[in-house]
Amino acid sequence: MNNRSGKIGALALASAFLMIFVSARARPARDEDKEPKIARPGAGLVFPRLLWTRAFPSGLVGVSLAKRSGEVAALTRDKLYYFRGDKGDPAWTASDSSWKHAQDLSMSWDGSRVLFQWDRKPKKTTESMDLILSLYDGSGQIVWQKPNPYRYQNAKLSPSGHYILIGELMHHGVKCFDGNLSELWTRDIQFWYITFDPLEHYIFDGEVGALYTVAGEPVWNMGAYTKILSVADNADYVMTQYFRTTQAAERIFLIGRTALKKIELQGTGGCVSPDGLLTAYVNADKKLVVYRTLELLEGGGQDLPPLFKDGFIRPYSIQISRDNRSLFVMGLKSGLRSVMTLVDLEKMKTAWEKPVDGSLRVAIPTEDNRYVLLEPDERTIMKFQCY
Repeated sequence: MNNRSGKIGALALASAFLMIFVSARARPARDEDKEPKIARPGAGLVFPRLLWTRAFPSGLVGVSLAKRSGEVAALTRDKLYYFRGDKGDPAWTASDSSWKHAQDLSMSWDGSRVLFQWDRKPKKTTESMDLILSLYDGSGQIVWQKPNPYRYQNAKLSPSGHYILIGELMHHGVKCFDGNLSELWTRDIQFWYITFDPLEHYIFDGEVGALYTVAGEPVWNMGAYTKILSVADNADYVMTQYFRTTQAAERIFLIGRTALKKIELQGTGGCVSPDGLLTAYVNADKKLVVYRTLELLEGGGQDLPPLFKDGFIRPYSIQISRDNRSLFVMGLKSGLRSVMTLVDLEKMKTAWEKPVDGSLRVAIPTEDNRYVLLEPDERTIMKFQCY
């Protein structure tokens, strides 16, 4: 009897231990047991996701995307449209019976300022225009309307909306104004290829090759006759490209302002990340490659294996996100096949690829690459969510 009881007791103890062991193995991992992961917005959805398409009754003369907040502005000859969020219906519109010609749409990166110009008469020649500058806020209210002090010259808003540049596309002489249109300075640079760095501390003119502070003070001449491909924060790194001839357009220059270095890369287009850590470009072997910027500048970088490589012929839009987690590219991938694609830079592999019409040239991503605005034709815009 005692032996039997002992055996039963031993079996019960072993069974209990086995149940505890199996239960422990089957227990879902607790949060503290898991490796930390960065959450992606929209997890579980299929990307790229078309949010909306908008067709306009007349041709577009300008589209603009708020690079940090995602709002969209679109301008026809006689009406301004402003879109917010994931819906294709405008949050507000603005029009006036006196508008006969409108142009030069630009928007601050936070969507709080929208600038454009208009005239009471149709455009016949550029010199015949007497343009009125109109500045709206993000709610659709007019901040001010003032005559262009240089009549027919072009105008654009800085990323913050604190500065306005006015000048002629094909001639030297750019004027910088504050947000109330008070003139600050004039420099012998060209309006066509001029841009601010993302933090708005510097202005770079690719045509002349000159770098200035926002106060108009010259900093460095980096070489003329180039167009700007990309500018990092504080203009620490700048990527430019010759554009005078087809052969010259295959020469890319990577410039380190603080390192005082300039190197030439054979390729057809590229960019640097906002913090300057990474550089992406399409090289002469028709490969989209990603490198660490300093490795390229210090020499020998092109001889090292790239962090990422994929076939590509010519990018029309290319951008590394501010957090260095993604690379957006739209352009000609192979033969007559055009695509837009998102590269996951954490995993160094393509996240998705979508065919697009070969005639598409306008693709504007937000600074984080989460949204992209496409203009497939002169009367249509489309907004996609990328992740």
